[in-house]
Amino acid sequence: MFKSTYSVIVTTVLLTCSFLSKDISVFSQDQEYEMSVSAPVYMVNSGEDYYAVCQLAGFDTLYIVSELRVKWFHNTKQATTLCLLEDILSYKYECSVDASQNKNFSFILTVTDVEKSDEGNLTCELSKQIKVNGTRVRDEIMDVKSVSFKVRDFIKDMIFKFDQNKQENLTLSSSSAPRLIVVNPGNYTPSCKVIGSTPVAEVKIIMGDTQLQGSLLYMENEQGIEFVANEIEFEAGTDTTLACSSIVPGLPKSERERTFNVLVVEKLDPKFICTNESAVLKNKRHKVTCKVYNVKRITCTKIAWQRGYDGESRGSGNYEDINIECKKINNSMIETTMEILKVTSDDFRIPYYVVYSYAKRFQITIPQEHVNAAVNIWDSSMFFIALLHTTLSIILL
Repeated sequence: MFKSTYSVIVTTVLLTCSFLSKDISVFSQDQEYEMSVSAPVYMVNSGEDYYAVCQLAGFDTLYIVSELRVKWFHNTKQATTLCLLEDILSYKYECSVDASQNKNFSFILTVTDVEKSDEGNLTCELSKQIKVNGTRVRDEIMDVKSVSFKVRDFIKDMIFKFDQNKQENLTLSSSSAPRLIVVNPGNYTPSCKVIGSTPVAEVKIIMGDTQLQGSLLYMENEQGIEFVANEIEFEAGTDTTLACSSIVPGLPKSERERTFNVLVVEKLDPKFICTNESAVLKNKRHKVTCKVYNVKRITCTKIAWQRGYDGESRGSGNYEDINIECKKINNSMIETTMEILKVTSDDFRIPYYVVYSYAKRFQITIPQEHVNAAVNIWDSSMFFIALLHTTLSIILL
C-alpha cells in the first residue's frame, strides 16, 4: 500500500522547477493528454486499506503545478488538492505521487481502515486554472473520472425451508443445532434463501454428504439469493441430515449453516381413546389412560407423552414428576398410562399430549375438581338426611 504525504510532490516539484530553463515549452490547454482512474480491487473488507490511482499522461511537472488542479473526492467530500490533504481528513486518507516516468504522473489516494459507510466512489477531477493578469480567478473542469468500491458485509438472514408446502423453516435466529423434522414419505423441494450480504453470498444445500442440484434465483431488491433444490424423494424409514450452507466470498468467518435432521416415517392414522377423570389440586397422584389403535404392527417403543406442545417427549419409565407405562393389547392396539405424581396448577393450564411415532399426537386437558364444592354438596346432603330423620321421628311420635 502506498505511504506518502504532500511533501513528496512538493519536493519533486521544487527540484524539478529549480533546474528548468526559461525556454522550456509549456503545454496549452488543447494539448492532448490521457487521464485514467483505476483500482486493483473492487471489494475490500472492513479494517483494510483501499486505494485508487489517478494517472495523467502528456503534461510536464511545471505545467501541472502552475496551470492545473488535480483533486480527489470521496463520494461528495473533497479529500485532496495535488495530494495536499484537508487537515480534518488527514486521519482517514493518505496521498502520494509517482512521477518516475517522464510526463506520466500517478496520484494515489488511500482510504485507511475502511468501514461499511466508506463504500462508494473515489473521483479524480482535473481542472485548468483560468488566470487574469497572472492571477487565478477560477478553475475550469477538464475531466472527471471515478472508480467505485464496495465493503464486504455479512449475511443478514437465512431462510431454510424443507419444502414450500411446509411451514417449518430455519433462520439465523434459530439454534445452530440440527432441528428434528418428521415427515411422511414423498417428494420434497428444499430451498434456502440468504439475504443482505455484500457481495451476494454463495449458497448450497447438502443432503448427507451429497450436494444437491437445483437452480439459483437472484433478488436484487433484497440483495440476496435463493437456491431451490430439484425435487427429492424421501423414503420411509430413512433418517438423514439436510443442511443449508452459505459463505460470503472473500470475507473471513462468514460461513453460516443451518441443519434439519429429517426423519421419514410411514404414513399413519392412529386413533386414540382416553379416560380422563377430573383431578384435585395438590393430590398426590392422577392417572390418564389412553388406548392407541388402528396401526399395523403397533409397538410401545413409539409411544411418548409430552407436556406442552414443545415439551420434552418421554417414553415408558419413571421420572421425577410422572410415571409412564405401556402394554400391548394386540397387534393393532396398545394401552398407555401417564401418572402425575403430584398435581399442580400447571397441570390444568398446560395440556398433555400422547404421541405416536413422533408424527401423530392427541391432546389431553385435565379438568379440575373443586374440593370445596364437593364438601358443600356433602354437607347439604347430610343436613337433608338429618332433617328428614327428625321429621319422621316427630310423625311417629
